[in-house]
Amino acid sequence: MDDGPIRSLDLWQLGGYNAAASWLIMVWEGIITLGDEVEYIWPMPNTAYLKWLYFFGKYFGLTFQTAMFGVQVGYLAKHPISLHACQTFRLIEMIASTMLMLCFDAVLLLRIYALYGFYTRSSAIGTFGVFIEFVSTIVAAVLTIPETLYDSRCTMVRVSKMILIFVVGTFISQAILLWLAYRRREHAVRARSTIACVTIRDGMLVFVCFACKRSNSYAY
Repeated sequence: MDDGPIRSLDLWQLGGYNAAASWLIMVWEGIITLGDEVEYIWPMPNTAYLKWLYFFGKYFGLTFQTAMFGVQVGYLAKHPISLHACQTFRLIEMIASTMLMLCFDAVLLLRIYALYGFYTRSSAIGTFGVFIEFVSTIVAAVLTIPETLYDSRCTMVRVSKMILIFVVGTFISQAILLWLAYRRREHAVRARSTIACVTIRDGMLVFVCFACKRSNSYAY
């Protein structure tokens, strides 16, 4: 654990601000999209996997972010914890983030399947890209969490360079998905090109959001 009280407090406050901003954005996004959700998502049959992917991505993410924010600014601010407990807390955070990442990637993959068809070489390449991202996330977590320096509030003070494994894996995965979507856009008819445009847009948003999230978590 790190003993620099001033730096520790600054990093903890910065983490709290980031968590609060993230939570507010998620709440605002949930409010402004609720009307479309009721109109388009709720009427879907319970067998529609897109319906459950949507609910999981939206409400699990919001619930988990609320819980993490409460723990960070409520409990950890007043109750120092052991290194083992801190590592466990960060491991849980990593698992939840990975589940959300896979949920979003699944939506992007479904759009790739819609553009190319399921049993095609391009769809297999997209699936392999997501697999690379998943493996790199697990490997980076296993190598990074034990080597990361925390303070008494479980704030990351210094992180192992092994986190670059996650960065490279995520970049490769999202680059593959974006390339597949853009490639199809160049050859698609006008009626289908809109799907490709949406895929490109959402892929970029997913990459930027997760890059920012991980940067906020590990740049300390």
